[in-house]
Amino acid sequence: MDGLANVANLQAAITSWAPSRVGPDRAYPAYMADRGSRFCSIWAAPRHQWVSPAQLNQWLTYLQALAPGVRINVIIEACQSGSFIEPLQTLSAPGRAVITSTSGRGLAWASDVGALFSDHFLDMVTLNASLGAGFRSARDAAQQIHPSQVAWLDDNGNGIPNEASDGQESALRGFAYAGTLDPDWPPLIVQASGSASLPSGQGTIRARVLDDTQGVSLVWAVIYPPSYQPPTAGSTRSLRFADCCTNGARKW
Repeated sequence: MDGLANVANLQAAITSWAPSRVGPDRAYPAYMADRGSRFCSIWAAPRHQWVSPAQLNQWLTYLQALAPGVRINVIIEACQSGSFIEPLQTLSAPGRAVITSTSGRGLAWASDVGALFSDHFLDMVTLNASLGAGFRSARDAAQQIHPSQVAWLDDNGNGIPNEASDGQESALRGFAYAGTLDPDWPPLIVQASGSASLPSGQGTIRARVLDDTQGVSLVWAVIYPPSYQPPTAGSTRSLRFADCCTNGARKW
């Protein structure tokens, strides 16, 4: 972790850190996950700050001005995250692929291991599927379990999600397409196992990694206690690390 997830650090990452590191041959990806709001904003824990589409759009526009031709990929995992696509405040613009895990007023549901949409989306793109293919797979998987969760995509820049023309640009972006998605990505865990019991409160977790060409330099896990309860139907809360900590989960 390079810094706390607050508004100032997010702005600095986009407007100060990124411009010299991106360009036509190196894309800028932004993957944000937290609590969304029907008022078109996303919550930055743990500082209780909110980031609006207008703010994020301003920063990304500044980045595009300093790095002409950069491809920007924005993925937002949060309740009501589609509000970042809706007018009048919208992130949609030429050169950007904007993917949200649900509609402007829909809920984004957690899964047993993370977030329902992102679980499927990340699995697909890590296996070299395009952003467009990953979106379709994750959208369909999430909607099968929770019909009201309808993921949105806008990559033609007009602020209207899920049009017939949306997906054409995203189909040409991904790890298999040079310069369209940041190649520095965690290796894929294809198999994992843990101790069936914990004598003396200790146990071992083992994992097999696919195609770890760069070498594992960081290992982390999110552990949920037996007492943890996911949000119930009708809840407006999405799964966040802050919620996990409140319920006793820890991250190493």
